[in-house]
Amino acid sequence: NVYIMLYKPKGYLSTTERDAKYPSFLELLGEHYSGRKLFSVGRLDADAEGLLLITDDGLLAHRLAHPRWKVEKEYEVLLDEDVTPEELERLREVKPDGKPADIAGLKREGRARVRITLREGRHHIVKRLFKAIGRNVISLKRTRIGPLKLDENLSQGEWRELSQEEVKQLKNSVKLG
Repeated sequence: NVYIMLYKPKGYLSTTERDAKYPSFLELLGEHYSGRKLFSVGRLDADAEGLLLITDDGLLAHRLAHPRWKVEKEYEVLLDEDVTPEELERLREVKPDGKPADIAGLKREGRARVRITLREGRHHIVKRLFKAIGRNVISLKRTRIGPLKLDENLSQGEWRELSQEEVKQLKNSVKLG
């Protein structure tokens, strides 16, 4: 199987579909894996950046993305206005789609900067959580999926294959090791 870490820049889709407005992440891989049925693990909005895990390992991808396995996804968020610690705590009470989000961590890293860790992925969940407390997300960057952290040596649009150890850690995190 193929396991790739991509630093997805804004303006790219995290799907394999091509669209008139945005190109697919596949454009960033060039011809390196042509003929392989690659897909991303989970989604990142076109206006979001950060860690995109790409593979052709369906079972691993399913487990990493499925809420049952409670794999943490960490995001750096820049808001349009300052947020207080009390307002941040209100995020735990917000119920997008009628149920609370599975928030594993919340940390204020500046007046309008927050690190949020979720154990699920729902459509626009981070944006909807902050909207519910009266804030708009200006920028969103995924920095971690489970034990896998975005490589700080990668620039936007760059990618690399995962090491055997990284693949092993990912598999162990969802009991495939």
